Amino acid sequence: LIATAVLARRQQMPPRYDAIIVLGAGVWKHGHPSPALQRRIVRGVEAFREGAAPTLVMSGGLGRNPPIEADVMSRVAREMGVPDEAIVAERSARSTDENARYCAILMRERGWNRALIITDGWHLPRALMTFRAYGATVDGDSAGGGRAALGWDRWLRHVVREGFAYVLYACRLRLIGSSRLRRRVR
Repeated sequence: LIATAVLARRQQMPPRYDAIIVLGAGVWKHGHPSPALQRRIVRGVEAFREGAAPTLVMSGGLGRNPPIEADVMSRVAREMGVPDEAIVAERSARSTDENARYCAILMRERGWNRALIITDGWHLPRALMTFRAYGATVDGDSAGGGRAALGWDRWLRHVVREGFAYVLYACRLRLIGSSRLRRRVR
C-alpha cells in the first residue's frame, strides 16, 4: 500500500527533465537488441513511466548490423507501451561523441534545458563528461551492466576499455576546448 502511494505520488509530480536520452549499444543479427541495448531501453522506459520526462529520445545510428539502433530502440519502447508521440529517434550517432553532439543540437532546437542520460554504469562518466562539454545540462542513470550482469571478466574488460576511452576523451575535449565544442551545436 505504501509503495503504491509513493508510486502514485511520483507519477503526479511534474517531470524533472525535458527528455530522457537512451544511448545505443548495438544491434545483433536479425535486428535484435544486444543485452546492453535491451537493459538501456528497459531503464529508459522505466524512467519514462516514473514521470522523469515526457519525452524518450533513442540515440543511435547504424552499427555493425542493421537496422539503425534508434529504430530498434523505438520499436521495443513502443512494444513496452510508450506512445509514438513520446518517442524521438536520433538516428545518426555512431559514438558517444556523436550521441552528445547530435542530442545537444536536438535539445537546443526543441528548447529543452535538462535531460537524463541512460547508459550502462561503466559508460556513464564518459557520456556525462561529453554531453556537458557540448553544453548540455544532464544527469545520468545507470541501466546496470555491473559484474553481476556481465560476469567478472566481461565487466573488467568494459571497465578497462572505458578507463582508456575516458582519458582519451578528456584529453581530446581539453585540447578542443568547451567553447569550440559548444559552437558546433549552434
